[in-house]
Amino acid sequence: MKSRVLLSILVIFLILVLAGCGVVPPLNQSPIASFTANPNSGIVPLEVFFNASSSYDPDGTIVSYVWDFEDGNTGTGETINHTFSSTGSFNVELTVTDNEGAIDSTTKLIITVTESEPSGDVVITLDNWDQEYYESLGEWSSYVYAYYTISNNSTETVYDYKIYFTVNCIDDSVYYDSWYEG
Repeated sequence: MKSRVLLSILVIFLILVLAGCGVVPPLNQSPIASFTANPNSGIVPLEVFFNASSSYDPDGTIVSYVWDFEDGNTGTGETINHTFSSTGSFNVELTVTDNEGAIDSTTKLIITVTESEPSGDVVITLDNWDQEYYESLGEWSSYVYAYYTISNNSTETVYDYKIYFTVNCIDDSVYYDSWYEG
């Protein structure tokens, strides 16, 4: 009798296994998060295009892309544009989720935002400047010598610059010149 019960249990077990009831499904594999950014440095405000199309799921599909730009802003989507409106270096994190709930994240220190280079016009008014005379070939000539210091009110040193001069003369003539230091 014992052997009959044992044989019955064995037959039922084989029927269940052959019918697929005893097969353990494979484990879900996690997705792989990956992305690119272009450009990865520049001046503020810096608009960057992020692309996570290189992310993949080996046994399913990615259903969610979540971005953290480390500047207080987040975003979603496989591709996204983001504008960095302050200077600094930013660790951008991408988190992907697959169709079975598995998650993967990757972080890259790729975004460096700097101040813009100074530009614009500088107007200098010279007061109480000296005029020096000298004799050349028996005729009187006059040259104006102007000495000045230009400051950018910071600790930065300006190494390359070009200065354009426009001199409005007393006789209503105009003189143009330029000088470059670089």
